[in-house]
Amino acid sequence: MTASQAFAGLAYERVGVGEPVVLLHGLGATRRVWQQLVPRLSSARDVIAVDLLGFGDSPRPEGPIRLADLATSLVALLDDLDLESVDLIGNSLGGWLALYLAVVHPDRVGRVVAIAPAFVYGLPDGVGADQVAAAASPSDVAAMRQYMARVRADADCLTEDDIRTLLEERLARQDDGSIAALASSIAAGDDLLTGRLHEVAADTLILHGRFDGVVPLAQSARAADEIGGATLRLLDNSAHWPQIEEPDAVAAAVEEFLR
Repeated sequence: MTASQAFAGLAYERVGVGEPVVLLHGLGATRRVWQQLVPRLSSARDVIAVDLLGFGDSPRPEGPIRLADLATSLVALLDDLDLESVDLIGNSLGGWLALYLAVVHPDRVGRVVAIAPAFVYGLPDGVGADQVAAAASPSDVAAMRQYMARVRADADCLTEDDIRTLLEERLARQDDGSIAALASSIAAGDDLLTGRLHEVAADTLILHGRFDGVVPLAQSARAADEIGGATLRLLDNSAHWPQIEEPDAVAAAVEEFLR
């Protein structure tokens, strides 16, 4: 079965039959970041790739947005889909959201795969909301090239035309307001998991690309250490988006973990 529609205000795509797994994208991204992973998982899983509140085809609320709002809207979606408990795979902001849900809604979460979970402990010292928003929403060719150098290990192989196409797609999303609102919330310390990761009871796998220029490996290692029984796995040929750069390796790790 394949479906693409919006429930509880959120847009999603659903493919496959089996145990449900929900895919959560990062800040400024959309469900499209999973397009290479979905077919690799959907042969044996009910895969639901979601546009988080404020992004993609989902509504963009005016005013403040915090992680708790993303969590509330996602739980409402699960209710509308009559899904009591699901496995979660989240990248970056989506990894933080997956771990947050495992803490505040443990009954709705089976297992968690967090790919380079970002913002779990807030922003690094000296980094403000404006810097985060600007980094996540490049507005010219130079900024987009810098952005790609942080998120992809193969960024040097991207041509000028590639960069311009990526920039046009980014600008067309018109999600700068959502990015800025979430960045402000993170800077204010909303919904952080500092001192709370020991509350994650779900079996957890943390994946991290060796060349990640966004989230330090030490942060993923700290999170894995604080979650009882969590496993940290390093991926050798990717940066912040392993699901795009080495989808076969990610799919294999996920399938082994969720088996």
